[in-house]
Formats: sequence, structure tokens, C-alpha cells
Amino acid sequence: MHVAENLKQRAQDKAATAAADSVIAAVRQAIVYSIHGEARPHANGMSIFFPPDQATLAVRGKTSYNETDFAQINAWYPFLLDYTALPASDAERNRPKPAIDPLQASGRMVSHGSEIKITSQAHGDDIEDASFVLSMVDNGSRVVIGSIPVDLDSKGDLKEDWDGEWFTISDGNEEFIAPITSFEELSDGDEEDVYWAEVPAQLRVSGTTQWLDVTLGFVLDFKEEEVTGDFIYAVEYTRHGPREIDVDVGDDLRPMYEVIDAAGKAALAAADGHVMHIDDLDDLKVKRDPVPSGRYQVGFLVRSLGGRHSESFVDVDVE
Repeated sequence: MHVAENLKQRAQDKAATAAADSVIAAVRQAIVYSIHGEARPHANGMSIFFPPDQATLAVRGKTSYNETDFAQINAWYPFLLDYTALPASDAERNRPKPAIDPLQASGRMVSHGSEIKITSQAHGDDIEDASFVLSMVDNGSRVVIGSIPVDLDSKGDLKEDWDGEWFTISDGNEEFIAPITSFEELSDGDEEDVYWAEVPAQLRVSGTTQWLDVTLGFVLDFKEEEVTGDFIYAVEYTRHGPREIDVDVGDDLRPMYEVIDAAGKAALAAADGHVMHIDDLDDLKVKRDPVPSGRYQVGFLVRSLGGRHSESFVDVDVE
């Protein structure tokens, strides 16, 4: 709706104004209920994929956008092709990315039973989301152990308390840190919060040698300080769309961590030596445990609607 409102303000003819009004009316008719905070004044309850440039449009992610049914049955995808082909204006090229103030940490060491408070503030007029990130530096590259969303108010305040623990996946025998890449609240009850979490991994089906790139889905229950999570399914994202993969006894799993090199290029890499052999699917659980001792980098990543991001980290030693 906000796109249509902006286009209507700049319309050069009556037909464009009428088309924008039609979109606005259709959205209002479609939305049953919506709510948003002060940080999202133009949210109206319906969004659409709108990449800022050709590179983003061409990225092959979980599903290539041009292969979706939606892209193939209407004029939106052809519009995106034309829109992203236009050269960026000087104002767009010079648009600043979100800014993050230097992090403030209440300490630089965490041990069992203690925690540190990490705070900062984000600045920018088109901030989309913010995440708390746990990472390590290894041979000049940053290994992202995982990230979870943080609340971002209209002032841009960023706050997180970290106790030296993170989510782990265990089958009762093997255990590894869960590199969570998606974390979404499903319900908010009086006594417990329920979340959906996704973890990139590789699956080797029993009797084969090939590793398949999959995404593991878990439902996590938060009851006070205790976290429990059950495995739901694994999905392989193919050029034809997502496909559920059966995980059976005898299969092997290993986690995939995002590794960012010195040039800023990111890629998923399997963790050496962390292979879980599935003996019983009911044993595949998520919980929170202290991370191994060592030096970590924790901080925030803030992303703009245009896909640009800023991040800031501080070193923390875990005993």
C-alpha cells in the first residue's frame, strides 16, 4: 500500500492515479487484521518481494523467485526486471547504510551463572530488522555461530543479555552448537513462549556417500529459564521449490556455519568433526547449554530495507 501511496503522489496522469487507488482499495479489502509499532509507521499488513537491484533479484536462495507460481502468473516479476535494470540515481548510490553506535558491554568475561549486558543504538530511516549475533574469529574469517532477532523500538535502542549459553542440537550422544538462521515467535502465552527455529545442515542418507544441503526445523518451548525443542522436519530447497526430506535411523547429520572471509564474502561451510549418527529421531532435541570456553565476538547486525547492513561486535571471553 505504501508503494501505491508514493506512486499516487508522483503520478503524471489520471490512469496512474486510478491504478494506485485500486491497489490501495484492494489491500484494505484483503487485510483482516494488522498491527505495527512506532518503528514501522507505513506497515499496512501486506508485503511483497521488492529487491533493490538486479544482483538481489538474481540470487538463488531457498527458492528462485522467477520460478515461483506467483512470479509466473502476473506482471510483478516483469516489472521487477524493468525496475532493477534502471540505473541507480546519485541519491540512491549515496544513501547511507544503517549506523550502529559503539557497543557498550557490562563486562568482557562470562562464567557459569553470570551474564553481561550488551547495548547500542541503531540509526537510519529505513531499518528493516536487527539481530544479536554470536560469532568467533578463526584464521582471519568470522564464523557465525548463530543469530536471533532483537526488538528494535522507534529510538533504535539495541539491548541483549548474554549468559554464555547458546542453542545446541543433541541426540543424547553427540552435541553441536545450533547455527540458527531463522527464529520466529509462534505464540505468546502466559507461562511459555513458543518459537520456530531453522538450522542449516547437511544430511547423508544411510547407505549413500552424498551430503544433501537441508534446513532443519524445530519448535522451541521457553519455560522461564529452560528451553526445550523438538525436531519437526528437514527441507531441501531445490530449483523446483522446497522438498521435505525424510530423516531416518542410520542417517548422518552435520551443521553448516556461515563463514565470512576478510573480503566480506559469506559462504556456508560444514563443521569438521561434527557428525551426528541418528539412532532414534525422538532423541533429536534442541536445548541451551554453555558454549565451550574461549574468546567469542558478540554484537548486533542491523539491516536496511535496501539490503545494506552494518554490524558491531565486542570480544567476550567465556570461562
